[in-house]
Amino acid sequence: MEQPGSRQPAPPPLDLIQDLANSFDLESGRESLVSPRDMDAFARAHGMHGTRFSSAELHDVRQFRDALRECCIAHAGHTPDPAQLSFLNDVLARVPMNVRVAPDAEPTLEAATPGTHLDALVARVQDAIYRAQVQDSWTRLKACESETCRWVYYDNSPSGRSRWCTMSVCGSRAKMRAYRARKGTSQSESPP
Repeated sequence: MEQPGSRQPAPPPLDLIQDLANSFDLESGRESLVSPRDMDAFARAHGMHGTRFSSAELHDVRQFRDALRECCIAHAGHTPDPAQLSFLNDVLARVPMNVRVAPDAEPTLEAATPGTHLDALVARVQDAIYRAQVQDSWTRLKACESETCRWVYYDNSPSGRSRWCTMSVCGSRAKMRAYRARKGTSQSESPP
């Protein structure tokens, strides 16, 4: 998925979560997962072949996506919606996982029992979170500080303290608002 500005996409396995979270663009209101067919195409693009999501599963995927975005909001230093995190934990808990060791000796998480296509997606997300946590990169997946944007981006800055999806758009807007607020305050406080 194309990223704003000059940002690089999240590295695997976080690219799955980033692309899922950004499948709805808050700023434009554009929904990429309109139909189950769209979700099937998304799954195939992320290595999940043979999936056939139902309309009910698509609805659940969208809720799951929104809850994942809340984690990214928390990674950016903001308080996430407790109801969203509770929902996320409920979804994650319903897919029991087993650790498997691949031929290259890398551990992976797999669903303990095959379930729905949504369960397969949840298992892939759990594996991505697990791997990213081991690599110490999970908390670098953040949501833009702008409440009208919330684009999920990968913070590859050396300090890991990036706040906006792109400085040239959301960062500039925030700085201009802050400047105008200061100017308005200083003008109203200055003597006649």
